[in-house]
Amino acid sequence: MAGFNQFNTNTSTTRVDLFLHHVINSDMTARDKDMELGADVVLHRLLFDLVSDENGQLADGMPSSFTLRQRQKIGIICKSIEMMYQCSKKQVDKSFQRIGMDLLDVFSVVLSTQLRIHNGYRARAMNTDAQQLPDLPHSYLKDGGRRDSTIKSLTRAICSFARVKSATTAMAVHGQLITLLEAIVECSKGTISFESQHNALWILANVACGKTNALYILSTNKRLIHTLTRAASDPANIVEQNNLNTCRSHCFQAVQVQRTALRCILNFSFVEKAADQMVSRGDFLSAICQILTLPTEPFRNSGRIHEVIVQIKHYSTGIMYNLSNTSSDLNKELLYGFEQGRVMLSLRDAANNGDAVVQRKATSTMANLIRFNRIQVVWPRYG
Repeated sequence: MAGFNQFNTNTSTTRVDLFLHHVINSDMTARDKDMELGADVVLHRLLFDLVSDENGQLADGMPSSFTLRQRQKIGIICKSIEMMYQCSKKQVDKSFQRIGMDLLDVFSVVLSTQLRIHNGYRARAMNTDAQQLPDLPHSYLKDGGRRDSTIKSLTRAICSFARVKSATTAMAVHGQLITLLEAIVECSKGTISFESQHNALWILANVACGKTNALYILSTNKRLIHTLTRAASDPANIVEQNNLNTCRSHCFQAVQVQRTALRCILNFSFVEKAADQMVSRGDFLSAICQILTLPTEPFRNSGRIHEVIVQIKHYSTGIMYNLSNTSSDLNKELLYGFEQGRVMLSLRDAANNGDAVVQRKATSTMANLIRFNRIQVVWPRYG
């Protein structure tokens, strides 16, 4: 596969298929070499030529007249891109500097179309007025599995970009991408795969790691906090001991979604504007209180589920600390008085029964709220 610089999109179908097969089945060492030879540029061009119009411009979605073979080809190319970026972090960084933003533009076109057909999300994803779905061939509407596979492949590829610090800043200012990721998170359960939603949350969490990134994202995506808090407070994602024994795999998926949603919220909670929105969400505060009082001991023999639940408690206490540490007196008053002191009771329970990290954050949060309200309380005794 040497000499990708001589490879172009007019190459015969057989050679293109061989190239895609090579990319999908090669190992990391081979992918690093292929990246050096420009395989990422070829894959970008192959996908661009398929989804662009006759003038070589990207529209806001792919044509509905695509044949089954064209849709299959797009899916295979997206899978190839996903596998290509399972290479070294250094090569991912280099590739993003070369074609990252152009590739994200193409990804956005494909994702917007998949979401529009998959769940009627065109209006939500593209920030346009609600429209009815266009007339499409019956085979297109039935082809849900392949569409979701394409979404998974693209979100996995974007996850590779989100591992690179230099790429997250550029991704934060790509408004269409962030909106589409939000739309994936917002899809109702059962209409899109768990992995696609989890990937979208993971990307958002990584991109929001920097406060500057978080500020920019929030300035252009007004409903993002609402979407994230709803995902974190979804009762289906809150695991209890009695449903752990019924379906362990489902429970693990649920706690993974909640953990990543809370990590994302934790990163945004450093921004006061976001903290104001979080405090106003009663369902979110109620879910946090439930997490803080959730004992971890019953899950100790549950393997990775126990580890994830411990992390969930860490993120939850971190969020509560950030919310109590804002300059807004109203936020502190709302937290202190929420459901007749439920937040304080939950924090006290966490401080008594949690590990060292939870204890430290819980007591600091209580101190912030007590200091504001000038009320004397009996501090919990540890041990």
